[in-house]
Amino acid sequence: MVLGSLNNPPMGNEGLYPMKKIAVVVPAHNLRETTLGYLRQMREINADGVSLDLVIVDDGSTDGTAQAIHERYPDVVVLQGDGNLWWTGAVNKGVQYALEKGHDSVLIMNDDLELDKDFLRRLLSVANQNPNALVSSVTVNRTEGGGEEILTAGFKAAGFFSDILTLHAGEPYGENLEEIISCDLLTGASLLVPVSVFRNIGIFDDRNFPHNWGDFEFTRRASLNGYPCLVATRSKVYTEHNQNYPLWYFFNSTRREYLKNLFDSHKFIYGFRGILKTSYMHKPFLIGTLLYSRRLMGLTKSILLKLLLTKEGLQKYLLRRAEKTGAPMYLIRKLRLQQ
Repeated sequence: MVLGSLNNPPMGNEGLYPMKKIAVVVPAHNLRETTLGYLRQMREINADGVSLDLVIVDDGSTDGTAQAIHERYPDVVVLQGDGNLWWTGAVNKGVQYALEKGHDSVLIMNDDLELDKDFLRRLLSVANQNPNALVSSVTVNRTEGGGEEILTAGFKAAGFFSDILTLHAGEPYGENLEEIISCDLLTGASLLVPVSVFRNIGIFDDRNFPHNWGDFEFTRRASLNGYPCLVATRSKVYTEHNQNYPLWYFFNSTRREYLKNLFDSHKFIYGFRGILKTSYMHKPFLIGTLLYSRRLMGLTKSILLKLLLTKEGLQKYLLRRAEKTGAPMYLIRKLRLQQ
């Protein structure tokens, strides 16, 4: 699908990729109306002078997603999965398509976003100035009072264990925020990757990180191989809080759900296999072993707290922990509302 003209890009778009071929890869599964709404938004964004191929990877949807796309958006490419791709496998399928078709870059996106009309223009402006970089949009949440707060604006790996720190989460979004944030890891909600990165370091690790942390692992691998990870903060996409954020899920889930999902390494990452894989991710063996031992003790403690504490007691404990460790402000507010 071509949005705008390749031959006559409009004035004022010098920061775009006017002659680049971009594959927009979007995983989808049983959210037909959400996916259609995303495609409708993509028709309305500012994309003059940019060649976009929209690629929906439909991972075994049973709600008619693929048929509806074929009927309403016949120029959109639909790649089919069997329901076992999960996020990382679906992204890889789209990336492999882009590599085969000769695209210059891949824009990985979620379909449950509300798109600022200029998000793509501003994203590509930063990417054009930094051609070897991975560049993501900032994800923003609309607050009840009509304001905007940052959900993700990149992540840093800090300290002996390279703990992942979330940058600016919970802060009000404003023009005082630096235009470009340099970091070590990026979210895959709206992420532009030059195809040269895939050719040099490989695709996403869908074996060890089939769903969660697939974006973290890949972007960390890229940064360790010398590819800058940047957040274009003027490129905004809107989304809601992640209900599966580990701390919030730990509080909000039932005991049965929590214990069951300790062994689910696809949808959840807090369980036994998840802490094993994330502990050793791009770390020396000794440091990974020390980190895994620490996390295993922490997980054992969490299981006991979940089983023994009342809901009120758990809320008070998690609120103290969140305030002490500097958790995102929106999580602290949500926990306070439980009082």
